[in-house]
Amino acid sequence: MYLPKEQVIRTLTNMADSFHQSRLVMEVVAEKYTRGFRKKMVERKMRSGAGSSAGDYYQYGIGTAAELESYHPDYRVRGEWSFFEDPDIRPGFLRLFRHIKAFSRTQYTVIMEIV
Repeated sequence: MYLPKEQVIRTLTNMADSFHQSRLVMEVVAEKYTRGFRKKMVERKMRSGAGSSAGDYYQYGIGTAAELESYHPDYRVRGEWSFFEDPDIRPGFLRLFRHIKAFSRTQYTVIMEIV
């Protein structure tokens, strides 16, 4: 995620306190891509591909989507989605990666409800 963990939790807590019976759709990144050689790999790719530094982008990642429910008692994860799960993905062989969590849960979308 783009913010440090404390700011992510504070922002999500403020949202849950302000918006009731709402849906939140957010892009998340796996924790392993926020540290070590994987972070360096992403930074290198971002610098060469987008002319940006990924250090500003991935400061915090999650282990699983369920972790987000611990940030506020009103959060419920209702779904997850990855680009690899898109039935129209091209080339089609990329759909095979949806079965491999190391690929499908690198950067993905989480759908949550605030009850």
